[in-house]
Amino acid sequence: MKKNIIVKNKRADKRYKLEYCLEIYGDDFKIDFQIKDISCGGIFCQTDKFIPLKTKLNVKMEVPLFVNRKRVDNTINCAAQVARIERVMLQNNDKYNLGISFSDVRVEDKALILKFLKQRNLSEARELREMFLNLKKMVEDLGVLEDAHLKAKNFRRVLNQVIGELESVACILDAEIDELKHLN
Repeated sequence: MKKNIIVKNKRADKRYKLEYCLEIYGDDFKIDFQIKDISCGGIFCQTDKFIPLKTKLNVKMEVPLFVNRKRVDNTINCAAQVARIERVMLQNNDKYNLGISFSDVRVEDKALILKFLKQRNLSEARELREMFLNLKKMVEDLGVLEDAHLKAKNFRRVLNQVIGELESVACILDAEIDELKHLN
């Protein structure tokens, strides 16, 4: 008889990929970390310092926001603890992936984190969209070169295939941009 095992995701908050620095400190250390992803409930980061499971931490994170086209700097300070740790073996250096759970974050700070992440995602989505449009323009410009350079025609054909595959991603980016605009 076959048993079904259901694994429930413990995370209540949506995770966002983010490469960003923040400061974490404990009773006897202070480290600047590079975040790999973040949610309103915690962060995932990597360090070369071993920090035991359930270690109590303090997190300090600078959260710049743009309000009416002006940068407003905010700082979030909250209590946290190491919820997960895994050792990553590298050639001559050990690193540790840490899952850090916020244990005391204010509602206002959660709102700041979400707004920061949405503004950042909107900016990146716009940048990707612009890169895609520039690629399409380059392919159009290759048409002028086709007569002068034998390889330009092949290059243009390959780029047209890539653009065809990227069109669906561009549509997703457009939808994401529209969604993020309405959330800000």
